[in-house]
Amino acid sequence: MPARRRAQEEEAALTAAQVARQSGVPVRRVVEYTGRYGERIPHATDEEGRVRYFSRAVLEVQRLRREERAHKQAALEFTEADTYETALAEIETLKKGLNEMADRARHIETLLRAERPPLTAVLYTLPEGYRFRQPVTVMIQWEGRGFVASLPDVPLDATGRSRDEAAHALRDLIVATLERLEKKDALSDEERGQLDVLLTLVDAP
Repeated sequence: MPARRRAQEEEAALTAAQVARQSGVPVRRVVEYTGRYGERIPHATDEEGRVRYFSRAVLEVQRLRREERAHKQAALEFTEADTYETALAEIETLKKGLNEMADRARHIETLLRAERPPLTAVLYTLPEGYRFRQPVTVMIQWEGRGFVASLPDVPLDATGRSRDEAAHALRDLIVATLERLEKKDALSDEERGQLDVLLTLVDAP
């Protein structure tokens, strides 16, 4: 056997486990690097087919391990950036969903405001010295941009920008209608009916 070959075989005396122990790299990595990178990991196979490593293989294994970790770190940074972009995309999706919900809420609010259910209010007093024989219940509902107060039995309607304003306008209208009908010489059937109802509700001063 040539002296150079014999010297190499004598130097290639480390097992994979020994290389792993000296380099701090797991033995499975040492074996993996050997198969993947070949001669970059200084090693030789003896006559019995066993792989033995030269001492400088320890440094090469450590170098490969550092390169692998650096590559993983770069991949991690890319993953973090990708996660950031994904989070932004999810936020945009959420914003779109919230905007759609807000539009839907505004639409429902518009429908509800347009279809406000009527309210009831009780009137106790009248202007000009007139008074109710007993408290009178009236209907108040939203219509257009204001409120309408109604006394259905007469019938009389008065409007106002608020419920209170509409109710006060109805009080004034009740008195004005009663005075007008009492002063009129000839009444239609409809007017006679209005007057009769008002006289059952209201006492004149």
